[in-house]
Amino acid sequence: MITCIACRRANLHLFDVMQPSNILVYDLGGGTLDITLHNVLWEPSASFFIIDDLAIGSRTRVGGDTIDRLIANYILDNWSACKNLSEADGQKLAYELPIFSEKFKKAWGAEYDSTGDKENFKHPFQATFLEGQFPIRYYISKSQMAEILSPLLCEGLTLASGTALDPQRAFDEPAFTNLLNTLILPVLEVILKAKQSSGEIPKIDAVLLNGGMTYFPPVRDRLQSLFGDVPIIDGHNPDRAVARGAALYAAGQGSSNRLKG
Repeated sequence: MITCIACRRANLHLFDVMQPSNILVYDLGGGTLDITLHNVLWEPSASFFIIDDLAIGSRTRVGGDTIDRLIANYILDNWSACKNLSEADGQKLAYELPIFSEKFKKAWGAEYDSTGDKENFKHPFQATFLEGQFPIRYYISKSQMAEILSPLLCEGLTLASGTALDPQRAFDEPAFTNLLNTLILPVLEVILKAKQSSGEIPKIDAVLLNGGMTYFPPVRDRLQSLFGDVPIIDGHNPDRAVARGAALYAAGQGSSNRLKG
């Protein structure tokens, strides 16, 4: 619930909080993805939000670290000189690459956001490894990054395909057991959990982003394609949403119980 209170700090003018609204919180950090669904209503006479928790997803072991490893593995597979390394150097490089991949990922995302020609964009994965003895310079384009992230982005999944599943059986079927640690299937899990408790698929009125990895353009783009016209709220500082929500919650609890949930 605390995360959802951060909606007060975000762009709630995108929809009417004077009416009950279902807000899905998408919290993607370095190591985990947490997704929750809340019904939120602003009570103007008392100046507080009424918040009802509709569904809490499983904590999945996917995040920025997962993306770093995928980038590192892509370089290992595609930089031909890697195949000539000794076993010891190969193991050392496999350790060093994910560390640099985190820096590369941030640089790639920042450059991608600033370019006007996204279809032809590419950015070099460039550094020297193995104590300065092994240089790598490999350009990664938009399409290549999509290929790298394809195990996580689940392009074949849509809200319609997921919500058509029977929530009584879906959580034990291969679609869930095999794909839970991805960036998309946990969304469907939360929606199905809400259906399981209420008997119907909930309408999503907005998606609130939280966590530093929601800055990464491929993540935002995939969520936009998944949710279509549903507003996606980042509040310009998604990595601070939980902290701000917690502060607001504490202030409300400590004063006049103005935040109800």
